[in-house]
Amino acid sequence: TGGKAERPPTKEEIELLQKSFATFYSSNPSVRNVPQAVELLGKCLTIWEDTKQSRDEIAGLLRVRGDAYMELRQPLDAEKDYAKAIEYLDGPDGNKADPEERPASRLGRA
Repeated sequence: TGGKAERPPTKEEIELLQKSFATFYSSNPSVRNVPQAVELLGKCLTIWEDTKQSRDEIAGLLRVRGDAYMELRQPLDAEKDYAKAIEYLDGPDGNKADPEERPASRLGRA
């Protein structure tokens, strides 16, 4: 997935992304739902990959989903996401990522 995005994410897709982050990162127990976050992040990843969004953004989503998998004690799924995130970060657009993203992905994979 290199080059320019086919289109920017829609308002609904951005809201889905925001909901996925809220369900994973919220400190409110009535909002936080890690299994749901994994499902929502999967939907976001499909959209971001299908519309060829920036590879650094896709890598970030993979790293967050990997963290969620780890919290669910699913290390094999987490390792797959971390490894794929590193592939994206090592490719085109990878240099656009937050400087913490590559070490976080590598640490998660370790």
